[in-house]
Amino acid sequence: SEKKDRVVDALNATRAAVEEGIVPGGGKALLYCSTKLAEVAEKEAKNMDQRIGVEIIQRALRAPLSTLVTNAGEEGAVVCGELMKPEVAVETGFNAQDGVYCNMFEAGIIDP
Repeated sequence: SEKKDRVVDALNATRAAVEEGIVPGGGKALLYCSTKLAEVAEKEAKNMDQRIGVEIIQRALRAPLSTLVTNAGEEGAVVCGELMKPEVAVETGFNAQDGVYCNMFEAGIIDP
Protein backbone atom coordinates (compact mmCIF):
# COMPACT_ATOMS: atom_id res chain seq x y z
CA SER A 1 0.00 0.00 0.00
CA GLU A 2 1.03 3.62 -0.44
CA LYS A 3 1.07 4.20 3.31
CA LYS A 4 3.41 1.26 3.86
CA ASP A 5 5.68 2.49 1.05
CA ARG A 6 5.88 5.92 2.70
CA VAL A 7 6.85 4.34 6.02
CA VAL A 8 9.53 2.23 4.34
CA ASP A 9 10.84 5.27 2.45
CA ALA A 10 10.94 7.33 5.64
CA LEU A 11 12.80 4.57 7.48
CA ASN A 12 15.34 4.24 4.68
CA ALA A 13 15.87 8.00 4.54
CA THR A 14 16.29 8.15 8.30
CA ARG A 15 18.79 5.28 8.31
CA ALA A 16 20.79 6.97 5.55
CA ALA A 17 20.77 10.26 7.43
CA VAL A 18 21.96 8.63 10.64
CA GLU A 19 24.70 6.71 8.86
CA GLU A 20 25.83 9.66 6.78
CA GLY A 21 25.12 12.39 9.32
CA ILE A 22 22.86 14.38 7.02
CA VAL A 23 19.32 15.74 7.11
CA PRO A 24 17.04 17.17 4.42
CA GLY A 25 18.20 20.65 3.46
CA GLY A 26 16.42 23.78 2.35
CA GLY A 27 15.00 24.36 5.82
CA LYS A 28 12.97 21.12 5.80
CA ALA A 29 14.71 19.61 8.84
CA LEU A 30 14.00 22.75 10.86
CA LEU A 31 10.38 22.78 9.68
CA TYR A 32 10.05 19.15 10.76
CA CYS A 33 11.42 20.08 14.18
CA SER A 34 8.77 22.79 14.49
CA THR A 35 6.00 20.24 13.94
CA LYS A 36 7.47 17.86 16.51
CA LEU A 37 7.83 20.73 18.96
CA ALA A 38 4.09 21.37 18.62
CA GLU A 39 3.37 17.77 19.60
CA VAL A 40 5.58 18.04 22.68
CA ALA A 41 4.10 21.40 23.66
CA GLU A 42 0.57 20.00 23.52
CA LYS A 43 1.49 17.48 26.19
CA GLU A 44 4.07 19.40 28.21
CA ALA A 45 3.32 23.15 28.14
CA LYS A 46 1.95 23.96 31.55
CA ASN A 47 0.91 27.58 31.10
CA MET A 48 0.37 30.36 28.56
CA ASP A 49 3.95 31.66 28.87
CA GLN A 50 5.33 28.25 27.89
CA ARG A 51 2.92 27.97 24.96
CA ILE A 52 3.91 31.43 23.72
CA GLY A 53 7.59 30.50 24.06
CA VAL A 54 7.02 27.37 21.98
CA GLU A 55 5.19 29.40 19.31
CA ILE A 56 8.11 31.84 19.08
CA ILE A 57 10.58 28.99 18.62
CA GLN A 58 8.31 27.37 16.03
CA ARG A 59 8.18 30.59 13.99
CA ALA A 60 11.97 30.82 14.13
CA LEU A 61 12.30 27.21 12.94
CA ARG A 62 9.95 27.86 9.99
CA ALA A 63 11.66 31.09 8.93
CA PRO A 64 14.58 29.66 6.89
CA LEU A 65 12.36 27.56 4.60
CA SER A 66 9.76 30.28 4.28
CA THR A 67 12.42 32.85 3.41
CA LEU A 68 14.07 30.60 0.81
CA VAL A 69 10.73 29.93 -0.84
CA THR A 70 9.66 33.59 -0.77
CA ASN A 71 13.00 34.67 -2.25
CA ALA A 72 12.40 32.16 -5.05
CA GLY A 73 9.14 33.92 -5.90
CA GLU A 74 6.74 31.45 -4.28
CA GLU A 75 4.48 31.76 -1.24
CA GLY A 76 6.54 30.73 1.80
CA ALA A 77 3.56 30.25 4.10
CA VAL A 78 1.75 28.07 1.56
CA VAL A 79 4.77 25.82 0.98
CA CYS A 80 5.39 25.49 4.73
CA GLY A 81 1.73 24.58 5.21
CA GLU A 82 1.91 21.91 2.52
CA LEU A 83 5.11 20.40 3.92
CA MET A 84 3.71 20.33 7.46
CA LYS A 85 0.81 18.07 6.51
CA PRO A 86 1.08 14.73 8.34
CA GLU A 87 0.89 12.70 5.13
CA VAL A 88 3.99 14.38 3.66
CA ALA A 89 7.11 12.22 3.94
CA VAL A 90 9.93 13.49 6.16
CA GLU A 91 12.36 13.65 3.25
CA THR A 92 9.99 15.64 1.03
CA GLY A 93 10.88 19.30 0.73
CA PHE A 94 10.73 22.17 -1.72
CA ASN A 95 13.40 22.69 -4.36
CA ALA A 96 13.37 26.49 -4.52
CA GLN A 97 15.62 26.57 -7.57
CA ASP A 98 13.25 24.45 -9.66
CA GLY A 99 10.03 25.40 -7.85
CA VAL A 100 8.99 21.81 -7.17
CA TYR A 101 8.36 19.49 -4.23
CA CYS A 102 10.81 16.60 -4.19
CA ASN A 103 12.74 14.05 -2.16
CA MET A 104 15.50 16.25 -0.77
CA PHE A 105 18.00 13.39 -0.47
CA GLU A 106 17.49 12.30 -4.07
CA ALA A 107 17.80 15.93 -5.23
CA GLY A 108 21.04 16.33 -3.25
CA ILE A 109 19.56 19.11 -1.10
CA ILE A 110 20.98 18.17 2.28
CA ASP A 111 22.44 19.72 5.41
CA PRO A 112 25.26 18.13 7.41
